[in-house]
This record gives sequence, structure tokens and C-alpha cells, in this order.
Amino acid sequence: MKPGPYCVNTNRFMTGRVVRYWQLEKHHIKVLSERGDPAKVWDRALAEGDRKYSGLMHNICCQNCHHHTSQCARNAGLRIGWFQAAVLVLLKGSSVSWDRTAFAFGPFILLFTFILLMSLLT
Repeated sequence: MKPGPYCVNTNRFMTGRVVRYWQLEKHHIKVLSERGDPAKVWDRALAEGDRKYSGLMHNICCQNCHHHTSQCARNAGLRIGWFQAAVLVLLKGSSVSWDRTAFAFGPFILLFTFILLMSLLT
């Protein structure tokens, strides 16, 4: 694995452990089944996405994890765009654990609360 903006981590995420995930729904599994064994179709789609993204420059705004996810979904025959992937994880996703969620969102909540209190007190 080469470090830098072209690196695609597998089994180890750039931002640490997974905090939230969204599981494919039954109609998505049906689409995968039309292409063969759903698990194998998904694994091939991930491998193709990893190969493609290992040659692309990554950053926080463009070509980020949401783009990579949507590319893998398209490789598997699903129609999930990068924005939809982000929204699905945020709004319909499940938390891995409460402590990981607090660790991930806690700083934002504290900063937001501080700014809100400061604006109300002035």
C-alpha cells in the first residue's frame, strides 16, 4: 500500500474505525442476484472500484469515500450516486456503537452548542 492521495485502504479506513453503515435493502440484493451470486457480484464490484480509485487523486471534496462507494455500487449494477450514498448513511444508516458515534459527532455538537450559546449571550 502506497501512502498519499492515491492510496485506497482496504480493511482499514483512512478516518479510523467505521462509525455508521447502511445495509443494502432487499431490492438491491435482487439486482445483485440478477448478475449472479450477490456476495461474489459485490466483491467483484468492490475490487473494480478499488482498482479504479487507486489511480485517482483523493481529497475531502472530490473523489472521496462517497464517490468510491457510488462507483462500487454502479459496478454492481446499482444506481446510487455519491450524494445519495452520503445521505443514506447519515439518515438511514445504523450506528456501530454509541461510543463511536459520540466520538465522531461529539466535537461537532460541542462546537455547535458553544457557538449557539455565544450568539444567544451576546
